[in-house]
Amino acid sequence: MKTYVRNILILLFAGVVGAVVLSTHEKPLYEEKNVILISIDSLRRDHMGVYGYPRNTTSAIDAWAKDALVFDNYFATSFLTPISEMSVHTGEYPFTNGVTHFTASLKKDSETLAEILQKNGWQTVTFSSSPEFVIFPEMAPGFARGYDLIESA
Repeated sequence: MKTYVRNILILLFAGVVGAVVLSTHEKPLYEEKNVILISIDSLRRDHMGVYGYPRNTTSAIDAWAKDALVFDNYFATSFLTPISEMSVHTGEYPFTNGVTHFTASLKKDSETLAEILQKNGWQTVTFSSSPEFVIFPEMAPGFARGYDLIESA
């Protein structure tokens, strides 16, 4: 079975299981679990302990990852970080969500992960040090959608 077909089947299965868990769970998940998305530009997977690198280069992430759900694959939708990140936050390709260049804005009908979590009772916070939002302020509102608190470095 081709890898992409297997990955699609795995995602569909995970979605069904997730829907069942969410619909039958007595307590809201936000009272029991945290969702933490760490996105670091230019950090190589093959230089992280969590992925088998022998040197101690990412000790805090490695320690945290021991009790976390860690994904093994990431496929970028663009070589430009903000464009690829918006795909992570919406689950949509750049041409679908509208963010195809640095001065593009997120389409109004594209929903972000933060918006979905917020609508379902989760507290949403983001910490960012991305210079693109200062240089290209048109991008910032799309990334800010759905956050209760935004902290920039």
